[in-house]
Amino acid sequence: MSAPGLGGDGKLVSGERALEDLRLETLGSLLPGLIHEINNPLSAILGTIEFVNEIGGDAESVGKQLHRIQDCAMEIRATSKLVSNFVSEPLEARRLVFDALIEESVHFANTVVVSRSIEVTTLYRAGEDVFVTVIPNAVKQAVLGLLLWAPGSGFSASAVDVSTFVENGEAVIRVVAPGNPPVRPLGLTAQVAAVGGFRFVHAGNVAELRIAISP
Repeated sequence: MSAPGLGGDGKLVSGERALEDLRLETLGSLLPGLIHEINNPLSAILGTIEFVNEIGGDAESVGKQLHRIQDCAMEIRATSKLVSNFVSEPLEARRLVFDALIEESVHFANTVVVSRSIEVTTLYRAGEDVFVTVIPNAVKQAVLGLLLWAPGSGFSASAVDVSTFVENGEAVIRVVAPGNPPVRPLGLTAQVAAVGGFRFVHAGNVAELRIAISP
């Protein structure tokens, strides 16, 4: 396979298969968390239906239970939509607002895989006028990898700090892990960097994705 790169139209001219394989691998890693996120509201729906069937009640109480069912169903739909968008997103470069892309990526990771016992604190400081040209799906994979790595092994409850800023003509997302994670961030962050259009920097408990700012 030739070295991955981008053509003039912004599409991958090589490395497509590698990035697609990584996307499928990432999806596989999401399944346990995804099943959990769907089962929770589904269990609430089934329990509420059983409660209404057995206990019944006046119109007001039944109405409240129906609203609960509706909220749970909306939660399932929102999670499913995030995953569907991730799977179907074209593997091509686009010019996007950096902070918005990172916020979307963190939300995706938080929704489908990051443990609820892990508190992710965010501070987006790059600004609404900072644009980057990258493959969004690759960035999402990288951010997901960072947020899986940051808690490390043995952390049942901890805080992960995520921040964005601009430095030396690059838009940067920095992830600071609590304590000392035992290994470097997941390999997918390094593998997708060249194809996705960003640099990956890692030292100790700090990892960064750096992307050249687009005019």
